[in-house]
Amino acid sequence: EGIEMIDLNDIDKIYLFTGNTDFRLGISGLTKIVLSSFQANQQGNLFVFCSKNKKAIKILEFDNTGISLYHKKLNIGKYIYPDTGMMGQINKEELKILLNGLEFVYRIEGKTKKKIDYF
Repeated sequence: EGIEMIDLNDIDKIYLFTGNTDFRLGISGLTKIVLSSFQANQQGNLFVFCSKNKKAIKILEFDNTGISLYHKKLNIGKYIYPDTGMMGQINKEELKILLNGLEFVYRIEGKTKKKIDYF
């Protein structure tokens, strides 16, 4: 549900770039953000971004052949997405919950914070 194109079995970690991302950026612009913020090996990881109006999410996937960009835009409603301006790690189940527009608890730098409900 909501993530059929990405094979989560091949994913090591999922990083959530919190706050707003300029969605005029394509694969090159988002890759620059990842490379400037994340110095470790990106292969096998997903990087999630949300639009300012919280109606769209983009996901970058780095694998051994290149970089893929997934874009999901909601027809109705908004994503429940944290506003803080930092990067946090989420697990595969939390990504599924996020893409289905549901609330989850997220962790940033070892701390647990309850997500804000935007509705």
